[in-house]
Amino acid sequence: MPSTLADYLKMAAASALGFWILTALLAYLSPVEPLHALTALGLMFSAQATLYKIKLASDPSYEIRGCGCGKGRADETAAVLRSRESATLGIPNSVLAILLYAGLIASLAGGYHDSTVALAGLAVAASAYFGYVMVFRLGSLCATCVNIAALNILILLQLA
Repeated sequence: MPSTLADYLKMAAASALGFWILTALLAYLSPVEPLHALTALGLMFSAQATLYKIKLASDPSYEIRGCGCGKGRADETAAVLRSRESATLGIPNSVLAILLYAGLIASLAGGYHDSTVALAGLAVAASAYFGYVMVFRLGSLCATCVNIAALNILILLQLA
């Protein structure tokens, strides 16, 4: 088992727990529903990854501050975002994620539960695939991407 898999699982579990606690507190203290908060966070982290991708493309020496989540070694967001696997058909995966979260928000606002569940399921499947790519192909982890994966699982669980 690659050490990055253990790091990935630890990071994802810690992120999921942190986001769950954050949204539970937010729901307790305000009228914000956890599902809406999780979706907004997913949109925010996707925008952050897109910003990183743009900065890395325009300035190859740009450094992304690591969170230290994977004991520093596996947290290589820049390496992941520079890889060819960070885009699908020439479109950055983070941009596709922004579109997915916009679709989730629209679907939630419109009350289309089945569409929302389908989009959330697609997000979880994509995160699982990209997690596989990070762990087994690249041997590097993107903390932002792991946070998005944790959010996707929590969103799907909220809809279940």
